[in-house]
Amino acid sequence: MGTYTIHDDKYVDLQIQEKIDEIVNFIIKNVPQVDSLILTGGFGKGEGSTVITDGIVRPLRDFDFIIVSSKKISHDHIRNVKGLLDQNWQCDSYKYNKEFSIDISTTSLDNINIFPDIMTYDLKNSKVVYGEDIRNKIRWNAKDVPLRSGARLLFQKSTALIGVLSSNYLSDGVPESLKKTFMREVSKVYIEIGSVLCILIGQYDSHCSTRAKIINNMYETSFPELFAQIPTLSDKISKATRHKLNPSLSVYGDYDPVSYWFETRDDLGEVMKYFFRIYCGFPFDDWLNFSQNIKRCHSRKYFSPLIKNYLEYNNFPRPDPLVTILNALFNINENLEYMRSISREPYLKYNLSKLFSVSAPAIRLYSICPLLLFSIDRDGSFDENYLDKAIESTHFTYIQSKPIHNKWEMARLMTLEMLQKISTW
Repeated sequence: MGTYTIHDDKYVDLQIQEKIDEIVNFIIKNVPQVDSLILTGGFGKGEGSTVITDGIVRPLRDFDFIIVSSKKISHDHIRNVKGLLDQNWQCDSYKYNKEFSIDISTTSLDNINIFPDIMTYDLKNSKVVYGEDIRNKIRWNAKDVPLRSGARLLFQKSTALIGVLSSNYLSDGVPESLKKTFMREVSKVYIEIGSVLCILIGQYDSHCSTRAKIINNMYETSFPELFAQIPTLSDKISKATRHKLNPSLSVYGDYDPVSYWFETRDDLGEVMKYFFRIYCGFPFDDWLNFSQNIKRCHSRKYFSPLIKNYLEYNNFPRPDPLVTILNALFNINENLEYMRSISREPYLKYNLSKLFSVSAPAIRLYSICPLLLFSIDRDGSFDENYLDKAIESTHFTYIQSKPIHNKWEMARLMTLEMLQKISTW
């Protein structure tokens, strides 16, 4: 194992280290309030995805930096720093490919210790690249990672599947120039399915290689129902993990990318049904009801534990009676923030009737994803009922004056537009 990848090669580490040092120096120069700077994501855990060609190391995924500061740093300031960073290196070899980017976010040690999550737990197992090493001050353990983290992962991978599949691919195939990227993005769904299963049994690990081993050893005995439906799921997780760690390996051979997309979607659907029966307690009948149940469940359960943790951490007496009220107010505030974010775009318009909804935009977006995923079939046909409901649900924000090829593409583009705006808060 190397420092940043699985490649035990000092020259590989050196090339990556040089780039990281440049970026760290830039961040420190432009964000003076940094107490600690942590490299997380794959590279921060020694599992970064790279392709090595003629001795040149080309990272395929992000460098993810977390700034830990005792002073509040505005999101606008971080957005400006990232913009400057992109401009500063736009002609440099740091722009390895279209997939690669640098992500910067900011938090405080108090916030880390208030909110148990995959992201806050993973910081314990990431690399401190500047300042104080605060990892031993993080109080969370693997068993503290909540089910809500698993719910978020499932829907992040749902949006990833929606993002990579154009309906044109059903008839024309995936363009040759995009096949490697397409297969990488789809295979990562299985990696996060492994994360979700580990969360369910309280054995989440920050390293995808370890998670794959856990699932390989426990899949049949810990998940007999899923094993009966998808007996090869642990093998698929292992194969996707090997592909992430060493993308140069041809583990998928002559797989047809579109067929692989549908196979992955169907497996993700079975895992979603299983997970939400445990998390929210409702059985599956069809994707329309599943979508509505997801929205109701998340509106009630997704933010409430965080609000309660915040009140308890700050020694607020008798927090329970306030949680429901504050949860509703938080969802409404998320709508206000979303309205503010899209007001900058002339071709987006917000439906004001949704302004005081107690379902935040992200929750409504996630509830749409299963409808979109399962409204399309391999033969190019569409389920009109699912599509109509997805479009109706998406219409609290809609795109004006954009050419649309078909109804599925319309819903897909609207969903991705929403996702981009939600992700930029």
